[in-house]
Amino acid sequence: MKQRAKDLKSRITKRLEDIKNSKNSSEECRKNIAQSQEQQLTYIDEEFDRIIARILAKKEALKANYQDACFAEVNLLEKEITRVDTSIKDLTKDIEEVNKYTEKLGNIMREIMNSKFSCRKNKTCPRR
Repeated sequence: MKQRAKDLKSRITKRLEDIKNSKNSSEECRKNIAQSQEQQLTYIDEEFDRIIARILAKKEALKANYQDACFAEVNLLEKEITRVDTSIKDLTKDIEEVNKYTEKLGNIMREIMNSKFSCRKNKTCPRR
């Protein structure tokens, strides 16, 4: 009976050691998981921060390129508008001059016609 008690005590002691070892192993795993989790969360944050920074840099570059393109296009349009305005002013002056010369020519033609008509009427036209 003493031997049985001794064997039982030995088995219980071994079982207790196995349980303690299992507990230590579980605690070690828990500690490793906590460390790994912290490292992975830090890595995820850093990686997403890098991705976000790259995306924001591309966004700003695209915005700057688009603004530059719009600015260039507006400048071209402003130059074209200025050119057309200048042409309109020049053509308006030309039309005014043509109108003025047409009026003068009309006056000269009326004078010539009047003088021819009056010289025929008075029979004072020069002979050729």
